[in-house]
Amino acid sequence: MTVFFYILLIARIGIFPIFLLVNIMNFIFYKNNLKKAGDNISLSNSVKHSKLSLIVQTVLTIFSLIILLFYFSWFSLLLLSIFLSALTQLYVVNRYSRINGIYRYGVINNEYLKWDEVHSYKWIDDETISLLFKKNGNRVDFHNIKDKDKLYETFKENNIRENNN
Repeated sequence: MTVFFYILLIARIGIFPIFLLVNIMNFIFYKNNLKKAGDNISLSNSVKHSKLSLIVQTVLTIFSLIILLFYFSWFSLLLLSIFLSALTQLYVVNRYSRINGIYRYGVINNEYLKWDEVHSYKWIDDETISLLFKKNGNRVDFHNIKDKDKLYETFKENNIRENNN
């Protein structure tokens, strides 16, 4: 039983640094993805994370780091890796939420997605469009669409069909 517990603990500690590296890579490629996306057609009014959540996550990360420095244990290492990966994820999502929107060569919704990853679109009302993604089946709404003609042209160029259901 003890060996199995330690194997699980080591596996969990190993997974969170991978998430941390992925988040750091997303942060590094932030401006590169913005350049790849091309001209902005419509920015989304995304919900931005509050500064309070960033502050709380930072305090938890610092607290777990202090615990790790003064009292080394597997549990404190696990806490540090969890809080650190969550902090970087929160920071990356907060950073990307400023540029979420529809662009000439793809869509940015907390990550850059090319047009071939979009399955279809549907108009919700005059200024809101909903995009369905192939990758994960998620549907994302973009609000305050002003330039519909440019958007229709982009959809036509990229063979994105309208969903009338």
